[in-house]
Amino acid sequence: MLWMQAMGLPVLSGFILADWSASMARVVQTFCRKNAFSELLLRIDKVGERWTERRGGYLIPLAKVGPIVCELRRGGIVTILLEPASPYRDYYGMAALTLPEQQRIVLEVVGPGFDASDIMRSDLSAHERFEVFLPVLEGLFTATSTVEIKRTHLVDSQNYLRSIEQRLTKIAARLQNPATPRPLEDVSEVERRRLMQDAEEFLNKAGHDLLLRNRKAYTPIPQKYVYGFVKKVIELLASLAEYGIHLGTTSISASVLGDRRLVFWDFFPARMRDATGLLPTAPALNRPMIYRRSGH
Repeated sequence: MLWMQAMGLPVLSGFILADWSASMARVVQTFCRKNAFSELLLRIDKVGERWTERRGGYLIPLAKVGPIVCELRRGGIVTILLEPASPYRDYYGMAALTLPEQQRIVLEVVGPGFDASDIMRSDLSAHERFEVFLPVLEGLFTATSTVEIKRTHLVDSQNYLRSIEQRLTKIAARLQNPATPRPLEDVSEVERRRLMQDAEEFLNKAGHDLLLRNRKAYTPIPQKYVYGFVKKVIELLASLAEYGIHLGTTSISASVLGDRRLVFWDFFPARMRDATGLLPTAPALNRPMIYRRSGH
């Protein structure tokens, strides 16, 4: 996330915390007060683990930040607090898999009311899939690469309706336990119907009805978002290459938020040695690392 900020990609403002203290509490409270935030988006990270059993990606009230940071620290998990972008208001979620050796990028998309974790964690099947073909120089993407983008999959109506049901079930499961929701495959048909109803009631009450308003038919992602995302992905990899960091197969995720901003979440190289090259030799994690969209 810090690399993306440094490379000029759009990211949410926020904090990376390894521990909690009175000084950190004041910094977080000041940030929330200046921006009129009563909640923050919680994300998590753990050294050496691509996925943890515990999940982030949900909003928490400011009063619970301290206890949650301390709980996560005891589990060896770093807390990431971001401006409160609701996962129920995303217009599109995107996940790219870069394949430099094949001179292409595979891009998957989910639609309004879904979020990028649906495809990053393989909770749901993608609504659209694109192949991005581009010339490379010695197996590396370059910032001046010209791209050819071709859609290879568009969800049909039957499978889209099924994904709506799966998304509603997932939302209800996360409402019950946002950190460790029940696996969808463990839900019976009778319970699934009840969970879907609970999710609909929540979305309507919270005013997050984007999914419900788009439940009858899928709206394909506008071309400008596909090109904007791919352009930033190539810029990121090309900028890293300028620092001598050449990533192989890498997954990169982003979303088009409710305010139509394109925001990047993270990227993960498939090979551990590539990931190691991104780390500082002596990370200073005894104080909050703050990053902002302004680039400072």
